[in-house]
Amino acid sequence: MERLKELHELWKRLDKKRDLQSAEALVAVRKHGYALRFVDSSRRTPEVILAAVQQDGEALQFVDSSQQTPEVILAAVQQTGEALQYVDSSRRTPEVILAAVRQNGYALQFVDSSRRTPEVILAAVQQYGEALQFVDSSRQTPEVILAAQWQSGEALQYVDAEAWRRILSEEEAVIEITAPKWADIDSIKEADGGCCEIRLRLGRCSSMRQFTRPKQ
Repeated sequence: MERLKELHELWKRLDKKRDLQSAEALVAVRKHGYALRFVDSSRRTPEVILAAVQQDGEALQFVDSSQQTPEVILAAVQQTGEALQYVDSSRRTPEVILAAVRQNGYALQFVDSSRRTPEVILAAVQQYGEALQFVDSSRQTPEVILAAQWQSGEALQYVDAEAWRRILSEEEAVIEITAPKWADIDSIKEADGGCCEIRLRLGRCSSMRQFTRPKQ
């Protein structure tokens, strides 16, 4: 609320001073990157734009496509990963995508399926475990599942049944679930057909459990 009041006051000052100079705009966006929306396009110099997205990555939504340079884009997603949604698809390079999900795993939802590489997926769930909800079943590997669960105990609810079946299809399949001591999980995942069942019980005093595929 306080931030909105400050932005409102800033907007009133900028509105009265329509001949705002670039130097003044620079001061404004360094304090509130979102204030870029009130800066006339003629005053949006590369320096002003870069300063704005460095302070608030979401200010990228006010940057014209022609001014979204690699430097500006990278600065924006490093400040807030969700700024990726304002980046043109053709400019979402592997470097930009990886930087975005490392800053905020939730940004994985803005990554095209074809660009969700193992490295990108793992980085996303390591930063935000519940980003697992944006991972296709075929890409929910044991490594990804464990990384997601370690970051957030809530992530297991997004493990697809098909992923469990695939993991347990190996004769010697073993799943090790490691969790922080504060984790409190009690969930059961069943594969279709009733051929196997995985029970995940990690109490506050537990740090690891092993689950093996039942012999048939």
